[in-house]
Amino acid sequence: MIPEGRHPGRSVSEDPGSPAVDIGRRCRIGVRHDEIYYVIKHKSLIWNNLKQFSQILIPNRRYLIYMHHLITEERVKKLTNLRQKLHRIPEASGEEMKTAGLIEKELRKTKSDQLITGIGGHGIAAIYKGINPGRGMNLMIRCELDGLKIREETKLAYQSVHENRMHACGHDGHMAIVTGLAGMLDQQRPKTGSVILLYQPAEETGEGAEKVLSDPKFENLKIDRAVALHNLPGFKKGAIYIRSKTFAAASVGIRISLKGESSHAAYPAQGINPAGEIARVVESVRQINSANSKKDQLSVATVTFIKLGEEAFGISPGNGEIGVTLRAETDELLENMQAKLMDDLASIKKEFKGEITGKFTEPFAATVNDREGVKQFKSAVEDVAKIEKLDRPFPWSEDFGVFRKKCPITLFGIGSGKKSKPLHSEYYNFDDTLIPAGIRVFAALIDYHLNS
Repeated sequence: MIPEGRHPGRSVSEDPGSPAVDIGRRCRIGVRHDEIYYVIKHKSLIWNNLKQFSQILIPNRRYLIYMHHLITEERVKKLTNLRQKLHRIPEASGEEMKTAGLIEKELRKTKSDQLITGIGGHGIAAIYKGINPGRGMNLMIRCELDGLKIREETKLAYQSVHENRMHACGHDGHMAIVTGLAGMLDQQRPKTGSVILLYQPAEETGEGAEKVLSDPKFENLKIDRAVALHNLPGFKKGAIYIRSKTFAAASVGIRISLKGESSHAAYPAQGINPAGEIARVVESVRQINSANSKKDQLSVATVTFIKLGEEAFGISPGNGEIGVTLRAETDELLENMQAKLMDDLASIKKEFKGEITGKFTEPFAATVNDREGVKQFKSAVEDVAKIEKLDRPFPWSEDFGVFRKKCPITLFGIGSGKKSKPLHSEYYNFDDTLIPAGIRVFAALIDYHLNS
């Protein structure tokens, strides 16, 4: 149902001669969400009578209706072309020079009030002030610049031209959505506050957000709330998924190196072979999972790689390496898992005649949505999208969680379809039909927060 206060208490039949009334009869305006979607989808039916229509449907959201009108087929086509250009030039975390250059070129076509480049590396922020910027909040909308170190196998006409680099997480699509929003803000500013569009570098390694936050160019920006999206393969296409508290898990990688001494395989006792110690690390990971399996909170420890010796049968190896990833619903639980693994490693180290070192890498804070932000999100978006229930947090991680140090955050997901290839697959490709859907959600949030 349309929220109370979003439409007047009179029937459209009070003015039976109005063209808008005929639309009302056909679309049953003001009754159900899917009927509102119909009106938005077939906006050409009502645009010439926008003023009359908006008074009948959702008079407090005229800005939103206008923004929806700006999502034309021509605009979507241009954004699709941009997305596919970005898909062709993926760059690893911290190396996003070409990507940032292309985005900057697009943003300079709009009349932003401020365009800041080189944030935390190659990051970009475009600021669009409302009509009365001194009133209202400053809303940040974030997307990601980087790709992954994966060899693409999609065979698409716009497949990656960079060897062993791929947009396999949909960041190209996220950038297209936010850039589309920039073009619309250029044409229609909100009443109050400001919208800050952030293109963040190095999300995939968990390092970019921290670098952005510590950059003086970003530190001076006042931000009241930050919002971001992520596409969700395997979920209902176009549906919106959100939850209070943890949306995406905290995680960290640990690279454990063991240095012993090689020897002839016939005389293993003459060397220091770390195979037994590696096996003990694997057992430690198993015990961590077993201990946490009884808890309600999400947690998982995974051995991600093991390196020991060469493909030879005459050598007892002297060096080894093992990688472990820890994931948890909260930062506190992750710290407990880290402490347990490091305690076990200290015990193993005491009995090993060689050297053992452990190095943490790619740390991600938990992405925690505050309850009030989720409540506001649902109120803002329920007119334009179907919101689905999400019972558990995702076990993957998102660098967006670090922005909690700056302001409250809201991360939501948009379904990519049940048959979509999984994230980080060499066959993955962002679904371009999600571009207008993502823009609609962000437009609704801008309307809710900056036009109240």
